[in-house]
Amino acid sequence: LNCVYQMAPCVLPYPTRFTAAAKFTTSLELSDQAATDDTRLLLYALHKQANEGPCTASASWFGNPIENAKLTTWKNLGKMDKFEAMRLYVKLVEEEHPEWWDLYQVKESSEAYFASTSPANSEEATQIELKSDFSSSTPVTGNLSKSVNLPEGLARAAAFNQWTATDPQGRRPRQRYQHASILIQDEMYVVGGNSWGRYFNDTQVLDLNNMCWNKPAASGTSTLHPCAGHVLVEWRCQVLLVGGHMKKEGPPCTSLSLLQLDRSTHTWTDLETTFESDSGPGARGGHSATLFSSSKLVVFGGEDLSRKVLDDVWVLDLATMKWTAQPTYGTKPAARADHIATAYLDRFLYVFGGGSSTRCFNDLYCLDLQTWTWTVPSAQGVSPSPRAGHCGALVSGFQWYITGGGDSTCGVADTNLLDLQDLTWSVAFNTSSRDSICSEGLSLVAIERGAEKVLVAFGGYNGKFTNDVYAFRICPPGGMLPQADVAATLEATIDSLRAELAEERENADERIRQVLLDCKAQEEKAEKQLNEIQAQLQTMQSTSEIVVAEVQTLSQCNAELEAEMAASLAIRAELEAAAQEDHQAHTQALQDAKSAADLAVSDTRARADAACLEMKQSELALETARARILELETLALESSKTTAALEVATSRATEAETKTFMMEVQMAELRNKMEGMEMLEHELEKCQKQLSTAKEEAQKRQAGGIWGMVTGS
Repeated sequence: LNCVYQMAPCVLPYPTRFTAAAKFTTSLELSDQAATDDTRLLLYALHKQANEGPCTASASWFGNPIENAKLTTWKNLGKMDKFEAMRLYVKLVEEEHPEWWDLYQVKESSEAYFASTSPANSEEATQIELKSDFSSSTPVTGNLSKSVNLPEGLARAAAFNQWTATDPQGRRPRQRYQHASILIQDEMYVVGGNSWGRYFNDTQVLDLNNMCWNKPAASGTSTLHPCAGHVLVEWRCQVLLVGGHMKKEGPPCTSLSLLQLDRSTHTWTDLETTFESDSGPGARGGHSATLFSSSKLVVFGGEDLSRKVLDDVWVLDLATMKWTAQPTYGTKPAARADHIATAYLDRFLYVFGGGSSTRCFNDLYCLDLQTWTWTVPSAQGVSPSPRAGHCGALVSGFQWYITGGGDSTCGVADTNLLDLQDLTWSVAFNTSSRDSICSEGLSLVAIERGAEKVLVAFGGYNGKFTNDVYAFRICPPGGMLPQADVAATLEATIDSLRAELAEERENADERIRQVLLDCKAQEEKAEKQLNEIQAQLQTMQSTSEIVVAEVQTLSQCNAELEAEMAASLAIRAELEAAAQEDHQAHTQALQDAKSAADLAVSDTRARADAACLEMKQSELALETARARILELETLALESSKTTAALEVATSRATEAETKTFMMEVQMAELRNKMEGMEMLEHELEKCQKQLSTAKEEAQKRQAGGIWGMVTGS
């Protein structure tokens, strides 16, 4: 018995358990605290992390090597949560000193922790009383030595204060999650569920006396469709199924389903309900449905057919089967699904956790079921981490046990207890994350037989679907445990601790190997990067020399190009000046020729007019004069054409200012036009001679008189 007692597990909740373990460790000599220096350093670092949080100090190169080692170990814990540091500290103490709890109690209390020796036939001789002087422990009346009230199979399978995997007989249900379970006498009913998108509508029964599964055959027609995310409620010895996502042929049901189980035929029947308004609550799953005031059901939240999370509150009067949309006041919770809810004192509805499409919650809300006002209660202790898909069960009317769930990355490993009397959070148990109890979508029921209380969990999903059954036998501080129960509990605890320690050591070895591999990989990567940088520097040096030479060459070429450009600009200026001079000379010549032609034409016209006036009497002379005048007019037209040609030449000469490379062509054209001008001058001279001849003939005719004109002499 002494050997068994030396391994008694600590029943204190966190953080009181951590405080006791730290007090026990500091009471020992430094050399007795741990077997190795590494373990002592880790204990120091975890204690610092749990009390002060992450390390912000830095080790000094010239400081005390022991203090530097402490700071380095503490700093390596990074941003580890304080609660996780407490848990690891206690696990390390239990690994180094499995009997620490007993030794601590001996040091803290002068009372003997073994019961006094009694006669062999006395029941008290086979019992051990667990002593605890901590006010944080909640006393529970009653003597736990009497376990006959519990179902026999469950009493044999369940260990105290820890989750124990049971091994039920019979054909097990298929693996599933998002199902629902309920306790009817000594039987646990499991209904529906989901496995890889396949919904079930079966009803499975686990007999807790012989721990045997059976699937009762229905003797009638059942209207239950395959469903998941529903809730089971017991009301007046009847089992009601509320809501859930259902798969059926035809259009989906848009209103919240309500079915009743006939346990004599094992068939489900739809119940008809009415509404105060035009419509009742819509179909949903992942909601909560809680019984209060003996005949009323309050439904909160959930997820509708379009997978939209809800935050509405509906109340069903089970006596009249009428739904009421209940308005609420105060700070209401965010819309959510896969949360849990429980009624306390038939007056308050507590809601914890849940999730939406973007996040998980760990908030706690309270709804006053008389004033319908939401409040956010201030709870003591460390709140559980955010989670959805967890489950809860109320024990003794005020102890709300919460286990399972996930946070979209993994399942959570802690089982939490919320004392609704003083609103205090505590951790009831931590298990390995590999256990299937760390699942989401599992179900939980509580069996209370006098002072005996057991939690039974079934199913869930944690990377894979499961159909495991776990039991948790609650042992309150101050309770009296039979020696056989103590031995079984301690044996299970030892096995669990060994498994956890093996897992922790394996994980630690794996982390060390991973760190070494990462360091080696980083060294290789750094060396490779250094070689690449050196090669790049050499390449950059050779490239810079080439670039300098090219810059010098380009500078010389630039100077030569600038000189050539200056010479070209000078030549262009000279050509432009010469072209300007030629243009001005040709323009002046053309203007002079045009003026002379204009004067000649004017003089010719004047003389022709005079000759016409003088030769009115002679038609032949007049016709000749008129012909001569027409010829002169023709010459005048040609002169106009010449003037237009001169204007074209002028415009081309203007274009020559911007097109120096066309100068020679334009010069040739101008030369041709000058030759044309010479021909015009010859023509003008001929015209002048003809005019002179005409004048002389006219004078002769005037001198000969009219007879001379007639005779032509």
